[in-house]
Amino acid sequence: MGSKVSSVFNYRYRPFKYPRKPVKSPSMLPQVHVQPNIVKCADFLLEHAELFEAAEKTFKGDRGIVVSLLMVETKLGTYMGNEHAFWSLSCMALADKPEKIQSYLDKMYLTKERRNWVNETVTKRSEWAYNELVALINYCRKYGHDALAIHGSPYGAIGLCQFMPSNIDAYAVDGNGDGVIDLFDLEDAIPSIASYISKHGWKPGMDRAQQHKVVRRYNHSDMYANTVLALSDSTKGYLAKNPQGSQPPKAEAKKSAAPAKKTGAAKSAVKPG
Repeated sequence: MGSKVSSVFNYRYRPFKYPRKPVKSPSMLPQVHVQPNIVKCADFLLEHAELFEAAEKTFKGDRGIVVSLLMVETKLGTYMGNEHAFWSLSCMALADKPEKIQSYLDKMYLTKERRNWVNETVTKRSEWAYNELVALINYCRKYGHDALAIHGSPYGAIGLCQFMPSNIDAYAVDGNGDGVIDLFDLEDAIPSIASYISKHGWKPGMDRAQQHKVVRRYNHSDMYANTVLALSDSTKGYLAKNPQGSQPPKAEAKKSAAPAKKTGAAKSAVKPG
């Protein structure tokens, strides 16, 4: 809690010795809407075409938006956070009074107005974290997951789609019908994202402003929404020109293919073992 409140405090009340020159904020997240990521999204759509098609058909959630959200959130499932979700949420929930982060407060210049802000922020974040912790425990009990083994973001978001635990009951989907919602499994994560954007108003044929409004519900940032929408557009544009993605045409691939070597069983790069 201390580091999180301190970070927001330093940004909110950062000192300026000299008048600042107007700085134009970037319209998109840096180093996300780039060609290598566009190609990866296109290949990912082709590799898991059946899952994306089924999710789009069931929930009307655009596959370009879904794969772009996966890229922005977890780099298509290759990075889902190193923090233990249970402990992250527990620590925030327990820090329900400012004195519990006193070592951080000692480094802040606190006026009466700033101290009131800290008190209010600590209380709200502690209550929020407690509710998320309860939701995480209930989710794990319901589906037999080990709450202490789940990794996620510093704020407790989990899985390929980085859902907060309180969002699971409302939006997550058992995509493969095995009776368990596992957000670390693509078969559940892909339709869960499609379900989320659909229930937040996504419909085919929406104009850009409406699309932006829906995507922004996933993360309350204009840069975030701009990035997801641009990445989706570019991925579709790339596939229109390269229907096979980054793979060479089949005839060319046959001609240049090297003799196959015997290897061990392949391991999934997405679904944790």
